[in-house]
Amino acid sequence: MGLVHFAYIMLIRKKQESWAYGFMLLFLTMTTVVLSDVVDNPYIGYKEAFSSHFLITLIVFIVLCFSSFMLYFANDAFLQFKSEELLIMGMSGQGFLAITSYLWLQIMMLLMIFLPLGLCVGYFLAVGVNKIMYLFLHIPASPFFQPLHCFLYTGLFFLILIPVILLLDAGFVYRHNIADLLHQDHIKKDTTVVMLHLPSTAYIIVALLAIIMFLTMPISIENYAMPCLIGALGCAGLLVKTIPHLLKKLTSQRMINHKIALVSMSFLSDALTKAKHIITIYCITTLMMIHMMISMKDALRESLVAAHAYVVASLLLSVSLMYLYRSLILKRKMAIINLYKVGYMLDQFKKIIKQEVVGFFGLLIALPGLYIIIMLLLLLMNHTISLSFVMIVMVTNILPPVIMALMTWRYYRQSIIAELEEGVKDE
Repeated sequence: MGLVHFAYIMLIRKKQESWAYGFMLLFLTMTTVVLSDVVDNPYIGYKEAFSSHFLITLIVFIVLCFSSFMLYFANDAFLQFKSEELLIMGMSGQGFLAITSYLWLQIMMLLMIFLPLGLCVGYFLAVGVNKIMYLFLHIPASPFFQPLHCFLYTGLFFLILIPVILLLDAGFVYRHNIADLLHQDHIKKDTTVVMLHLPSTAYIIVALLAIIMFLTMPISIENYAMPCLIGALGCAGLLVKTIPHLLKKLTSQRMINHKIALVSMSFLSDALTKAKHIITIYCITTLMMIHMMISMKDALRESLVAAHAYVVASLLLSVSLMYLYRSLILKRKMAIINLYKVGYMLDQFKKIIKQEVVGFFGLLIALPGLYIIIMLLLLLMNHTISLSFVMIVMVTNILPPVIMALMTWRYYRQSIIAELEEGVKDE
């Protein structure tokens, strides 16, 4: 069997993993097409106002950076899915070049399917976005447009990004031998996050300082930029350092006799620590983009673009978290199987999974959400914003993580519990 045919057959057999990666490529392509139209649309960006067009371009650039993060985490999860296949190829005598070519072929096949599909769907989505924005801006223009420039920008974006991903895949194959693939829970070593190097308890003070600043400063959106930034750093520090540290203390001192809480809290602490980069980005982005969106409320054109960028960024970061979590679940599979062997029951694993996923995404919503609620309520009482605006922001902030939590929980059960249930039937 030729390498191309083998790569194609394995893509078909592993439909769930292929669709997951393909969905990411589709979503990324659609997003890039829509944002490219926003930048190049003369009715939205109106190039005669340089500062406005520069600001819109900057917002779009930031969102595209988040798109790159999403592709990175999705690719990492894809590599974890492929570890078993790479192990088989390595044990059958295939070398670095053959294994790398196999991975590259599969990625190129997925690109050939989902990139054109994303361009088509993205175009019609951009038309829908234009129609909504023209309606709000009272622009008497057709929402349809010549898509060539959007397709060109999207192609250039992928032309830069895909070679980087292919090099990362080649590096993965080069760095990991058969022994590494057999123990894939140790494949990725932990790295230090680029944050303030403070003691874990210091982030409690930082988080409280932001709340005090919100409550003591004159009520004005211009005054809230610094509290938002400090609050974002504070809640990010709480999530990735303080809470994991407290959970480790609790599990080692007070949860020894609580079988379910012991495992779920240990898994939660591990997940928060491993996801520290994306959590930090998520907290900063959520608070600062909401602040930026409110600060632009008097310029309808810019505020609509900022609102659109906020929704897209929230979706991208939530999807990135889901892919990162899927990768963690795969690395954790052996630990769960070992717990099953020493006496844990299926019902207990279901409770463990529920507690962990609810805890992870609940904390991710609650901590940044606290600052968002304080800021929005203060501005609402000052009649700076309307109640409907508050409701839209809160729903937009909560809905993507909730959807990703449900999808993560479902995948967790399918990949772990289903396998354990099959083992019980075999016994």
